[in-house]
Amino acid sequence: MATRWFGAPVQRIEDPRLLRGRGSYVDDFDLPEMLHAAFLRSTYARARIVNIDVSAARALPGVHLVLTASDLGELLEPSPLLVPHHALTQPRTQLPPSCFDATENATPPCSK
Repeated sequence: MATRWFGAPVQRIEDPRLLRGRGSYVDDFDLPEMLHAAFLRSTYARARIVNIDVSAARALPGVHLVLTASDLGELLEPSPLLVPHHALTQPRTQLPPSCFDATENATPPCSK
């Protein structure tokens, strides 16, 4: 990523459309057989996750799939950054520890 863009004005072509209320957002689309996703976020700022019982969620009508971090296994590995930079010491995304066993804050989605 070049540093020449930091602090420089960038002409954005999407602004007029968005400011006039003509933007399209993911929620505006309704396609046949389309599914929606939801993420559980911890209600506790700091807690240890012992167990998550997803049986009630799986039993709800219209629910197609309920996943936890444990279900994802190796798919939850850190991935390469989309915009790598030579100055970065860690060229891969980092997984918050709250994905597995504990919550560190109430922001990231968490499930065990």
